[in-house]
Amino acid sequence: RSFLRHPVVKSYLSSRFPMLQNPMLSDLHISLSNCSHLKVYIQRIKRTCFPWRIGWNG
Repeated sequence: RSFLRHPVVKSYLSSRFPMLQNPMLSDLHISLSNCSHLKVYIQRIKRTCFPWRIGWNG
């Protein structure tokens, strides 16, 4: 959930969809409205960036 509210994500969506007052990830692609589907993408990126399972915080 913190990913969905992160300022960088909000800023990107606002710049991508300037006509929308409160853009959401589902505006980018409908499959991103499913949190479990989104979690799969996040886990895949974490494994790529942190192969030794260190995590985001070190």
